[in-house]
Amino acid sequence: MDVAVANDHRVVDTGPYRWIRHPSYTGVLAAFLGYGVCLGNRVSLATVIVPITWVFLMRIEVEEAALTAGFGERYAAYARRSKRVLPFLY
Repeated sequence: MDVAVANDHRVVDTGPYRWIRHPSYTGVLAAFLGYGVCLGNRVSLATVIVPITWVFLMRIEVEEAALTAGFGERYAAYARRSKRVLPFLY
């Protein structure tokens, strides 16, 4: 899917966005982590988590490039004071 910034979009930095820029990805990764754990072995966990995490990280790069291009310094400042997916870590 295409990533674009529309004229009526704005940088949201309240709620969960105060700490992380991609809370929906955090939630989905947590759900898949739980699913992988429920499968009961490390191979299954890795098979679920590794490709999904890789795809999300690639998607985040595309989204953040578009947001930086669309919002400039406003988004760059927000990115400097927040983490991508894991509060206080990444």
